[in-house]
Amino acid sequence: MWTLRDEFSNVEIGSSSHFRNLTLFPLIRHNGAIREPDYLLLEDAISQGKVRVTELHAGGSVPELRLENAANLPVLVVD
Repeated sequence: MWTLRDEFSNVEIGSSSHFRNLTLFPLIRHNGAIREPDYLLLEDAISQGKVRVTELHAGGSVPELRLENAANLPVLVVD
């Protein structure tokens, strides 16, 4: 039976990266098959022409945007 304990025993915390008040620690998985993610990052999807981001209303409002996804995968939008 697969458990989280088994999975986490294969994970190492990498060196941190800092930017202003944000610190990120990569999680590095050992002894596991490397798979391509089953999603696209927003920047990649836009550069591939698979996603279009527009203003929701003609007058424009920063917090209200429309994202049209023509890709075969979901798109990860980090806000």
